[in-house]
Amino acid sequence: MEKKSTESKSWQRPRNTLPMMLWKNLMRLQEKPLHMDEFIKQCEAFDSTTCQSLIDIFEQSDNKERVDNFGRPNFTQVNLNQEKKYRKFVQILSYKFIEVFRSYKEGLESYSEWFPHKIFLEELRIKKYQPDSDDMFDLHVDVQDHDTAKRYLAFLCYLNDDFFGGETDFPYHKLTVKPNTGTVLVFPPTWQYPHRGLPVKEGKPKYILSTYLHYH
Repeated sequence: MEKKSTESKSWQRPRNTLPMMLWKNLMRLQEKPLHMDEFIKQCEAFDSTTCQSLIDIFEQSDNKERVDNFGRPNFTQVNLNQEKKYRKFVQILSYKFIEVFRSYKEGLESYSEWFPHKIFLEELRIKKYQPDSDDMFDLHVDVQDHDTAKRYLAFLCYLNDDFFGGETDFPYHKLTVKPNTGTVLVFPPTWQYPHRGLPVKEGKPKYILSTYLHYH
């Protein structure tokens, strides 16, 4: 006489009440997308005069550095910390970024106790993306190795918005941020937040000021 198989099929729906509830919750979780946009925030921090001054500093600098890496990234940058005559200006900008951080932290009260107590900023860099060119920053994260693992928050300040394109896109979060002069975009730089700087299609070049908060 042929024996009936007693093996259960994989993912067979459970019959009793508690496993059934767990099963239904699991199914709902599979259908529900994960949202972490609460950690991607914007803050109006710099006035247009300050932003224009930073653009002028960039254009007048003799220390421009061209970065070409097949779109990961392509841009021209100036390290403000290496501009000796602007040391006081860098100090003021750093204080402003610290204010932005405190505002960000206040908006995440449930997590505030887990933020590091000591604040360290990476060097401030102005970056320029030319319109209708290969300049862009393709999909990436800002913590990729041992050297960058000390970063725990990214700051990206838009210095102008007189162009078309150039948005900061978080494709996995279905979030695209349009540049707005003086606005600082703040987000975690880790693997959960892949993002990209889209090409500037037309108009003026796009200028940003960027830095990171570091662990000690």
